[in-house]
Amino acid sequence: MATTLSQLMLAIAREATLVEDGIADTGDTKSLIDAQREESGGFFDRGIIWFTSGDNDGITRKINRWNAEEKKFDFDAVTAVSAGDTYSVATKRFTPEELKQAINKALAETRVPTYSVITNLGTASYAIPSGVSNVKRIEVDAGSDGEDYVPHSNWWLNGGNIYFDPDTEPVLNYEGNIRVTYMASHAKLSADTDTLNTLINDDYIKWLSAVKLLEKEDERFRGENPEIRSKLQDARAYFTIHAKDQPDLTVERTIRSSKWGNV
Repeated sequence: MATTLSQLMLAIAREATLVEDGIADTGDTKSLIDAQREESGGFFDRGIIWFTSGDNDGITRKINRWNAEEKKFDFDAVTAVSAGDTYSVATKRFTPEELKQAINKALAETRVPTYSVITNLGTASYAIPSGVSNVKRIEVDAGSDGEDYVPHSNWWLNGGNIYFDPDTEPVLNYEGNIRVTYMASHAKLSADTDTLNTLINDDYIKWLSAVKLLEKEDERFRGENPEIRSKLQDARAYFTIHAKDQPDLTVERTIRSSKWGNV
């Protein structure tokens, strides 16, 4: 199963700050009560709560208030919390937006093979789809079901168009498509349920994101916060280890004898 943005945020928070787990005794659409909590009033104010089971599983909210007397977290509306729902909470050191920003900075540096499909075959040239660059491979649908793509070697790029050498244009007597493979940065993750491309190793992106998050925090403290500096050094070390777990996703460009044009 693909890892969600919410799960990534929680995994990074566990490495970068204090995260506690708990089980709800009761709750409603805007609060959760856990009588086992012992933190003082305001301890979790402006922190983050992750729901890890129940109807809200995978949902993240900013904590508006922690009421120590009532043992209650207040947050923006969700589906009503039920007794037995599990959750995790973090203090206010990092906001949800800061965690998301760190993840998306890491993803922007992580290029993955991406596919775009061009329909209506039978012409000598095709406009490259919007947002597509760094084209590596062209494949032609050899069947009518969109599942039988075969590589095409006689193509070149010029002025934002794909051209085929004479007598090699894809001309099919049925509906077919061209699949363009190119390298692109991972799509930005915004919603809690947005998912990480399964080609990317979870630990690799977790530690790279943690490095981004802690580098920003270390800069804010001008390198003078020993706790942050220590966590940053650990994150860099773990990233170096897990970078080896991330496979090389580079797609080699199709080799052909004719000269290449320019995208």
